[in-house]
Order: sequence, then C-alpha cells, then structure tokens
Amino acid sequence: NRSLTDELARVRTELDKMKFDNVQLNQQAADLVTERDSLLRRISAESRDELLSGGSPDSAAGVETN
Repeated sequence: NRSLTDELARVRTELDKMKFDNVQLNQQAADLVTERDSLLRRISAESRDELLSGGSPDSAAGVETN
C-alpha cells in the first residue's frame, strides 16, 4: 500500500510538471503568433508604402528583378 501511495504521488508530481510545461508552451506559442502578426502587419505596411511611392509590385514583395 505504501508503494502505491508513493507511486501515486510521483504520478501527480509528473502531471503537475507536465501541466506547467504545457502552460509555458502555450504562452510561447501565443507570443510567437503575436510576433508573426506584428511582422505580417509590418510587411504589409512596407509593401503598401512601396507601392504608393511608385515602386514595382515585385520590389514591394521583396522579389529581386533582373
């Protein structure tokens, strides 16, 4: 019975650690999504500004033209 209690305590500790790790991973994922959205907005704004200033659509998209 003692070993079962110890095993249960170990499993609970592992589950708590996994939950904590999961929370951290979810936060990191949310941070990455926020960063991605910010970068996409910047790229969109830069492309729009380039087009408005008379640049070609290719150069606004970051495509090298030869």
